Amino acid sequence: GAWRNDLSRLRELVADSDLSASASLATDLTGRSAPAEISKAVMEIASLVDGYEFDEALIQLDALLQNPLL
Repeated sequence: GAWRNDLSRLRELVADSDLSASASLATDLTGRSAPAEISKAVMEIASLVDGYEFDEALIQLDALLQNPLL
């Protein structure tokens, strides 16, 4: 679905350490309606990206992409 596609794209941007594009997409995703578990995880990932914590953001993105709610 759209969430999985966008999160996969975000993962690519974070893996490339593209702060500007990563932060922009993460911010867009935090404004989207989603189940609470997904929203919370996306907000945490956005915070990590903003803090240049790309390695931790990748770990969280990989875990989120395994979520069956997506």
